[in-house]
Amino acid sequence: AAHLLGVRFLACELGGLGRFSQASFDVGWHATLRVLAHLEMIDAASDPDATQFIDIREFSHFSTADHHGLVQMHVRIGETVQEGAHLATLFDLHNLGDIFAEFHANRTGVISILRRNPLVSPGDHICLVSEVLSADEIL
Repeated sequence: AAHLLGVRFLACELGGLGRFSQASFDVGWHATLRVLAHLEMIDAASDPDATQFIDIREFSHFSTADHHGLVQMHVRIGETVQEGAHLATLFDLHNLGDIFAEFHANRTGVISILRRNPLVSPGDHICLVSEVLSADEIL
């Protein structure tokens, strides 16, 4: 409701696929504190250099499955990748020796979303490469 009134807010996805843990909460909590410290709303956080701002809108690149299959990831969440980096391989569900697709980064950025379930259907997102933004670009 706050966004409808033009109020700025932070949103943090804690987990995914219905999962929530103390570890994911801690990540979200500390990231929120670092953002607030960066905005000088609170005293400096313990690790202010760890904050990275990413754009998950129009400057992002989703890799999306176009076949049913099993996906093998070659990157990790938070990893910085260069344009052309090998992100994932999609194998035929019935013959794992057959490769349907190889996914490569079409831009340099950070892996901000990463599929955990290896079973995919057409249209499923495999991963998201997001552009890193400077603090000046977000304020």
